[in-house]
Amino acid sequence: KEFLTKRLSILRVQDGTRRHIADIERLHRLMPGNTPIRTVQLGSNSDSKSIRFSPTYCFNFIADALLDINIKNSSSDSLCKSVYQALIQVGRAFQKHSSWIDAIDCFFKALKICKTSGFDGNHVDTLHILKLIECSTLKRVVLVPKMSPNQLILKNAHILRDQNGKEALLELSSHPGYSISPMYSSFSNSHYYGSFLEIGLGPEENAILASYDGTFITRVNDGANFNIAVGSITEDSALTLKSGPRTPREREKHKTMMGGSRCFNI
Repeated sequence: KEFLTKRLSILRVQDGTRRHIADIERLHRLMPGNTPIRTVQLGSNSDSKSIRFSPTYCFNFIADALLDINIKNSSSDSLCKSVYQALIQVGRAFQKHSSWIDAIDCFFKALKICKTSGFDGNHVDTLHILKLIECSTLKRVVLVPKMSPNQLILKNAHILRDQNGKEALLELSSHPGYSISPMYSSFSNSHYYGSFLEIGLGPEENAILASYDGTFITRVNDGANFNIAVGSITEDSALTLKSGPRTPREREKHKTMMGGSRCFNI
């Protein structure tokens, strides 16, 4: 905490926050993916405890430090503005890791500081924060009728239709500023349905990078395929990600699994 406080003091709140987030992300990338536990010692006395290292834990620590600064300097309008803008940075970092509840919490804290500073609902910063909150309140992506006014239209569909191994972000032209995004940072496990990850309508910064081969829509970073939950190809059925095929034989099997629930036309 002392290091972070000094960094925010020397580099100023916004630049210090930006640097600290970048350092956390760098450390996260350097850590081996198969390392089961990384711990941070919280103290040297008998009441100390160890916690599993994660970027989101560190981001929460930054948010707490920013709130302390705001409380101690609430009479300084310029510093309050720097604090809520830094909280927006932290919220966006949470978004990147699909930690939506933490992101919303940061944005609401930033919004509260805005209002305390006298900004009304039409102020540009207030409107910006409200949009970020809306983007972080993910809604599940579900099947709708073809001509539904609620349909999602891919901004980069023409790239994926080429089927030449090209990759494209699943940003939306039907909902500018939004994209098809993962609702969580990791897969859930079910006794009946196996491993899956729900898909939602999120901010464009969290767009899934995908490829399309004429059959499967595949997330590039892990090879997971789009899937209609429980194979129910009916209106309001949710879309999920499921582990993709690893061999040609598995690929042929996946084409017919659950009534072809993993096969899509773009």
